Amino acid sequence: MLRGGRGWHRGRWAAAHGAASGLAQESTLAQAQAGEVVTVQELRGGGRFVQRLLDLGFLPGTPVTVVRRFGVQGPVEVVVQGCRLGMRRAEAERVLVKKG
Repeated sequence: MLRGGRGWHRGRWAAAHGAASGLAQESTLAQAQAGEVVTVQELRGGGRFVQRLLDLGFLPGTPVTVVRRFGVQGPVEVVVQGCRLGMRRAEAERVLVKKG
């Protein structure tokens, strides 16, 4: 089970699942383009924030479709596990994803 505690998701989970191995195509959800499908690799942030994302369905390995972006610094609309969500750009920057 994933824990939302500080550093745990970046440390042990990432090391065990290769998310921190420096893959060339890793980026943040905020960097993904409209229409692109990406896979969640890692969640960054405090315990409550990470738990909230997990509750919304942002589990590592889950595909996320970027529906649209509202400007360069605006929010991002995504579909995760069949649910359409709007995220602040600052929140999307804390979701590390892998393209493709």
